[in-house]
Amino acid sequence: MNQSAQNHICAADTQVSINGLTRSAREWADVFGLGWQALKMRRYRGMAWEDAFKPLRRGPRAKPHAMPK
Repeated sequence: MNQSAQNHICAADTQVSINGLTRSAREWADVFGLGWQALKMRRYRGMAWEDAFKPLRRGPRAKPHAMPK
């Protein structure tokens, strides 16, 4: 497997830091209300962690999602 493919692997216990707070990827998915498969596929497709946790805006009523403090 090449280096760029390895960077997008997402295991549930992968530690991710956001705003100085570190949790597992699966815990962050729960915090942001994302399904685990959705997060995993976003990472597999090459999204950065910050982008992977953002909801996809799918219409005029979709509201922006705030990052936790």
